[in-house]
Amino acid sequence: AASGKCPVGVAEPCLYIIVGAESGLYVLETSGEKRELVQVSKRTCTWLYVMDKEGMMISVSGKGLVCVHDLNSLLVPPDKEIKFKTTKLIEGAKGGRCAVTETPTTGFPYLCVAVTKQLVLMQWYAPRKKFMKLRDFQTPFEEPPALMELLVFSGKQLPVLCVGATRNKKDRSKKLAIVDPNLDKDELRSHMSAELGWVRVRSGREDIFATAVKQVDTNSYMLCFSNVATFVDMDGNPSVAAGCPERIVFETQPDTRVHTADAVIAFSKHRMERRSIYTGKIAPPLRPP
Repeated sequence: AASGKCPVGVAEPCLYIIVGAESGLYVLETSGEKRELVQVSKRTCTWLYVMDKEGMMISVSGKGLVCVHDLNSLLVPPDKEIKFKTTKLIEGAKGGRCAVTETPTTGFPYLCVAVTKQLVLMQWYAPRKKFMKLRDFQTPFEEPPALMELLVFSGKQLPVLCVGATRNKKDRSKKLAIVDPNLDKDELRSHMSAELGWVRVRSGREDIFATAVKQVDTNSYMLCFSNVATFVDMDGNPSVAAGCPERIVFETQPDTRVHTADAVIAFSKHRMERRSIYTGKIAPPLRPP
């Protein structure tokens, strides 16, 4: 699920909650008079991302079809039927998986799409309201990586794609598994092997089967695996303030983790666990002012 705002003239923007489900895509307007959950697509939705400033949304639906939707098409009178404007991003491509980021200096949205034996990096071009293809690579992989996160590395012109992480068996040091679109096609292809998979495990190392990687600062990333959240820099070295724990351990493996200014909140089906980034201990839940 995600939320988005659509401006209507000079009045207050309309706030929409958008829900993707097996049965389709649904939209709920929360700030207007008509508060009804409306189905705008019957195709199964497995992932979605709202670009609020651009008034657009990206979704992965059906059997991995990647589409872009114009949120302004939701703005219709109460007596009119919503016709959700949808554009296929990569024609004919299925089995897709996506990652999105914005560069902190320019704010430009970047989108990386992995489909069967292909990896595409795109940048949003506001004047034409569309994604423009920057790099297009052939890969040896039939399936996209289980983990996809676009990260901004200092000194790199384009964002890099993180597909997992490994650790040293002896000292437990971590290393992010990176696919770097800044490399030329031949050099990038030499780093890929269908036999070794997306995460290449070198001698003396092991795959930690990372479940999430989130950028929290210019050179600090929250790396999550099992019931652990740890903080590393782009080289895999610990990246925490003095006196703070290098890793936070939850009681059970969560489904989702959210990093805030003072805590990491872990969500699972039947519980929520909020732990302080300063102590690693359970922190009291936030209370409304």
